[in-house]
Amino acid sequence: MCFDPLLRNSSLSSGCAQRPNLEIDPAVAGDWQSYARQHRGVDLATNLAALLLDELALTPVEKDDKVQLPKEQNMQLGRWQHQHLRLTWHAAPKPWLLECAVIAKLRPPLNLAANQDHAFYSTLSDARRRLKQAAR
Repeated sequence: MCFDPLLRNSSLSSGCAQRPNLEIDPAVAGDWQSYARQHRGVDLATNLAALLLDELALTPVEKDDKVQLPKEQNMQLGRWQHQHLRLTWHAAPKPWLLECAVIAKLRPPLNLAANQDHAFYSTLSDARRRLKQAAR
């Protein structure tokens, strides 16, 4: 689900909707770290861990209602990312305003939010479910 704190009571035409029960303090709305902490969204590393669960022999654990990897495995995943990925980012004062447009235009396969019609959606959803089950 994409979240736009400026549209608290409406849905965006691109299929993005307001995230329920999430209040962003206007004083820190431009602060990405504050947004990320409050949003508690799924990140790239979690999706990669889900997809690489067997290949890297990962043993996730559940802590504070989150799936986490032991320190050495988190470092192993980081090394895998360094070897296999090329990433970039775009700094924006209000990244949530761009999120839905980016998903709609680029349709990133590792993003589940507002991307249900992507061909990879069910594969990634199933992998995330397996990761969560493995953590129990």
